[in-house]
Amino acid sequence: MQLNTSEIASASASEASTTAPQARDNGTYSRTTRRSLSQRVRNQLRLFRDLVRVLYEDRETHSRDWTSPGFRALAVYRFGRWHLSLPKGLRLPIGIVYTWLHRWIRNHYGIEISILAHIGCRLRFHNHGGTIIYPSSVIGDDCSLWQNVVIGGPPGRVPRAAYLGNRVHLGSGVVVSPSVVVGEDVEIAPCVQVSRDVPPHSAVPSRPIVIHPKPHEVRGHSIPKHSARQLSRIGPPSRWPSAQLGELWRHRELIVFFAWRDVKVRYAHTFLGALWAILQPLLTMVVFVVFLGMLARMPTEGVPHSVFYYTALIPWMFFSNSVMQASMSVVSNGNLVKKVYFPRMAIPIGSVLAAVVDLCFTLPILAILLWWTGIGFTINVLWLPLILLLTACTGLGAGLWLSAMYVYFRDVQHIVPFLLRLGMFVTPIIYPSSLIPEQWRTVYALNPLVGVVEGFRWAVLGTTEVPAVPLLLSSVVVACVLVSGTFFFRRMEEYFSDFA
Repeated sequence: MQLNTSEIASASASEASTTAPQARDNGTYSRTTRRSLSQRVRNQLRLFRDLVRVLYEDRETHSRDWTSPGFRALAVYRFGRWHLSLPKGLRLPIGIVYTWLHRWIRNHYGIEISILAHIGCRLRFHNHGGTIIYPSSVIGDDCSLWQNVVIGGPPGRVPRAAYLGNRVHLGSGVVVSPSVVVGEDVEIAPCVQVSRDVPPHSAVPSRPIVIHPKPHEVRGHSIPKHSARQLSRIGPPSRWPSAQLGELWRHRELIVFFAWRDVKVRYAHTFLGALWAILQPLLTMVVFVVFLGMLARMPTEGVPHSVFYYTALIPWMFFSNSVMQASMSVVSNGNLVKKVYFPRMAIPIGSVLAAVVDLCFTLPILAILLWWTGIGFTINVLWLPLILLLTACTGLGAGLWLSAMYVYFRDVQHIVPFLLRLGMFVTPIIYPSSLIPEQWRTVYALNPLVGVVEGFRWAVLGTTEVPAVPLLLSSVVVACVLVSGTFFFRRMEEYFSDFA
C-alpha cells in the first residue's frame, strides 16, 4: 500500500478554504474553525493508520523480525514520508527526529533511502549493506534488493528517476541508471548496470567470466612489464610489519614534492631567503673562533680554527636540521594524514631531503674557506658522499623514532632541542677527539656523530690517520637505529590518524 499524502493534504487545504468564507457570512466562524481543525486531526489519524498498516505489511515480509536492518531503514523512510504531511508547527521538531534517525541508519547499516523516493509495500533487503535509493526513484510492491544496490541518480536540475515495477529482484552490485524503466516480474543478476529499459517478465543475466592469459603473453605477443596491470594481494596483517620499500619507490615523486614544499615554506616571506642556510654555520664558526680559538686557546691539531670548526659544523647542522624537521613532520601534516592515504614514511624522508638543500649551500663556502687558508683537497674527498649519506641515514633513523613518538607524546618537542644542545658537547665539534682518554674512546665512538664528524674532517682536510674504528662503530649504530626506526614507524603509523 502506497501513501498518497499530497492528495489528502490538498483536499484538506481546499476544504478549509471553502468553509472559512461561509463561516464568516453566517456568523459561525468559531464553530467552523473547530470543525476544520477536527477534520485535520482526522486526516492525520487516517495517515497515521495508513503508516501503521504499511509498516505491518513490510513487517510480514521479514518474518515478523523488527530487528532487521532493512525493515528499520524502511520504517524510518515511512516515518519521514508521514511527517511531510504534518502541519508546519509539528513538522520541524519531528523532522529533527527523522534527520537523526536517517543519519543513524545510513552510518550504522549502510542503507540510504531518500525521503523523496516512492516505495511500495513489502520491500525486502537482503544483506543490507551499501544500498542507495536516490530521490525521484519509484519502486513497486513485493520487490527485493541485495547488497550494494544503487537505484537512480543524484538529484539535479532535471529529475533523474528510475522506475521499478512490482516483484522486481535485484542482485548484489546492481546499478539501475536514471530514466530507466524496469517492468514487472523481472530478475536481474548480480553485478549488472542497467542502462536501458527492461521489459516485463524477463531476466537479465550477468556477464560471463573471462579468464585472461598471462599479462605478458597475449596471443604470442610480448607486452612490456610496465604496461601490465599491477595486482595487490589483500590479506591479514603479519605479526612483524614490513618496510614496504617498493611502495615508497612508487611514491618517489610525492617524497620530492614534500621536500620541495618544505623548502619553499621555510624561506617564504623572508628577506634573506636561502642565505640563512649559509649564515647560520658561518656566524656560529665566527663565534667559536673568537671565544674558543682566540680566548680559550682550544687545540685544533694544527688546523686553522675557522676550518676546524666549520668542517664539523657542516655535518652537525645537517644532522640537527634533519632531526628537528623530521620529528615534527607527521604532526605538522596531521590534516593530510587523516584525509588521504599514502606511505606515511614519505613525510620524514621529505624533511631529510629538504635539509639536503641547505647542505648544498654550505659546501661552496667550505671550498672558498679552504682556498683562503691554503688547504687543498686530497684523494680522500672521494669518501665525502658516503660520509654525507651516513649523516643523512643518522638523521633519518632518529627522525623516524622521534616522529612516531611525537604523535603520542608531545613532550618530544621539548626533548629534541635539549638533546641536540647536549649532543653538540658530546660530539667533537669544538674540540678534537684526541682529548678523550684512550680507554674511553671506544665508548665515546658509540655516538654515531663522532665517526661522522671525524670522517668528514679526514675526507676534507686529508689527515694521515683514518678514523676506521669510529666510522665502523658509527655505521653499525646507524644501521641499527635506521632499521629499528623503520619498523617502529611502520608499526605505529596505523594509529597516526587518531592522534595526529
